[in-house]
Amino acid sequence: MDNPDLQLPQISRYRVEAVLGRGGMATVFLAVQESLARQVALKVMTEDLSRQPEFRSRFLKEGRLIAQLAHPNIVTIYDIGVSEELHYFSMTYLPGGTLKERIRAGAPLADALDILRSLASALAYAHHQGIVHRDIKPSNVLFNAAGAAVLADFGIAKNVGEETQLTSTGLTLGSVPYMSPEQFQGDPVDHRADLYGLGVLFWQMLTGSLPFQARDPFAVAVMHTKAPIPQLPSELRHFQPLIARLLAKRPDDRFSSADEVIGAIEAIPERLRKIAAPASAVTNTVPMLNPTRSGRSHGAEVAQASARPAPGRSRLWVAAASVVALAFGLGGYFGLGYLGSSGTAPKEGAASAVQSSVSLGADPKDLLQRAEQRMREGKILAPPGDNAFELFRQLLSLDPENVQAKQRLVDIGRIRAADRILSVAEDKLRQGAIEDAQQLIRTGLKLNPEDERLIGLARALE
Repeated sequence: MDNPDLQLPQISRYRVEAVLGRGGMATVFLAVQESLARQVALKVMTEDLSRQPEFRSRFLKEGRLIAQLAHPNIVTIYDIGVSEELHYFSMTYLPGGTLKERIRAGAPLADALDILRSLASALAYAHHQGIVHRDIKPSNVLFNAAGAAVLADFGIAKNVGEETQLTSTGLTLGSVPYMSPEQFQGDPVDHRADLYGLGVLFWQMLTGSLPFQARDPFAVAVMHTKAPIPQLPSELRHFQPLIARLLAKRPDDRFSSADEVIGAIEAIPERLRKIAAPASAVTNTVPMLNPTRSGRSHGAEVAQASARPAPGRSRLWVAAASVVALAFGLGGYFGLGYLGSSGTAPKEGAASAVQSSVSLGADPKDLLQRAEQRMREGKILAPPGDNAFELFRQLLSLDPENVQAKQRLVDIGRIRAADRILSVAEDKLRQGAIEDAQQLIRTGLKLNPEDERLIGLARALE
């Protein structure tokens, strides 16, 4: 992935040769560590983010976490440091591409089991060290020169028992298609969330598609928490028990450890490991959810159908989730990204309209400064054309990987979600449903811990 427009950085003791990949927080370069004359992957944090303590801390923490781990299926860190204000760490160069690329090409079934076992082994080791990855997905799995799978990108990993959030949004980090139900619900996350992500990954390797699919991420979130686990096609049905344990909604119903996953893999008879199933021939029993002509997505209908009243906490979480859906807007990006300003599904072409509203010569830094200024002025959604929400959207149309813009859009969604939850909680109080109101308030405070109105209402109800 060489980009001729991206200037190669000057890093002391390294000769940077090419661009390997670019993400929201950092760019990965192919480099040579001059003292040892060996090729390495050099991950360099973007200059803008390196000036912000929160992102700098997250970046350095990733390097230090991986440095604690010595396992053949986990990327190795060689060095970490700062050169001319550029924060970097060097790690093993893995030339075999990513699992994402292999899934697109159609990985043979035998490889799927081998990859699953390698990743389970990596996670078992990390979990024994008290580290939870929290972002298991195909792009974070690479292959070395020998073809072995290697787990990388511990950027949002955490130590077990750690309470400090690495994001000021108060929302759980992760990649929506691979997140566990407890991550969506804001519950405590432990090593079993990684096993859920492993289950999604295994399903994808077997079928070539995701187990839960929808146009809008909120519908995907509800499907992960409420929809039944889909059934594999008949030729793969012998893997259904493994999928069922990995994708169980309740953490207690999953495998208790990655070691137990390895045991289940090894218990599969050899004759069943050789059955190949081309990804193109497999159909998912959970259909792709597309918007209807009315603008209401089938994802919303599934979300509503899946959210039938249930006793206790489940029923109340569905109510709160519905409020969050309204606040973020169906079709919004749940976690990090876009949200509809009207609380309804974006119309077709909305994204292109935002794109066309940005001058080709617009300066991303200027847009960021203007957007931040509107945030400070409280001009979040108004006036039209000159508010924080629209400016951050414009910035993302120019720079889709801009982490600051993504996080700010989540900040806006969080504030609006808390507003909606407060309104519903007040309605519950007027109806005399105090316990329901209290649980909604707790959900609102997870989204916006500093909301004085919710804090005051919570204290009043103590």
